[in-house]
Amino acid sequence: DLKQFSEIVPDSLLIENGADIGKFADTASRRARRRIVTIGRFSVNKRLDHLLDAMAELKTRNAEWHLDIVGAESDQNRADVEAAIEGRDLSGRVTLHVSPDNAAIRRIIADASLFASASEYEGFGLVALEAMSAGLLPVLNANDAFTTLAGRHPVITLADFTNPETAATGIEAAYETLARQPDAVRAGLLDAARGYSWDIVAGRYIDLY
Repeated sequence: DLKQFSEIVPDSLLIENGADIGKFADTASRRARRRIVTIGRFSVNKRLDHLLDAMAELKTRNAEWHLDIVGAESDQNRADVEAAIEGRDLSGRVTLHVSPDNAAIRRIIADASLFASASEYEGFGLVALEAMSAGLLPVLNANDAFTTLAGRHPVITLADFTNPETAATGIEAAYETLARQPDAVRAGLLDAARGYSWDIVAGRYIDLY
């Protein structure tokens, strides 16, 4: 939108959304674990099928990998997602959580180290920022919104989730980075997310007005 409006009014200004960075703040596992969380509506554009394909590839590389899918039914329901899991022989490697409350999500995040999204498009990478505020290291499909976010925050890994092998390699690389420098990576994630606090973003709106 900013690119398009800037062609009409060159000094157009973008103030991006804030995020609730307190909701899951600093709750991720303190040690690197091969456990991934994805959070979002069960809709086709989120491409859970691509994420599950990457999990099927990871399963062949290391038996410890586990994925927690957290979200609410949308144009896909619980049965659709369960069928996709079972069809890839991932029962026991993938756990589905339908519409859990925030306390339950915090418990899920506490066992995990990575966040992944294979989404084809996003208006804004809100869920990735919430994951970062929790200390989860994101591995994201290279859509426009996530590419912009990763351009600002190099701690984010971008991957092509249309290719299961490439996506799995990106997830493994992110895990190895976290395992080598867990404290430094976590500090970087929390610091990056802090800039999207509504306290700070609201100040930008007030300054503009």
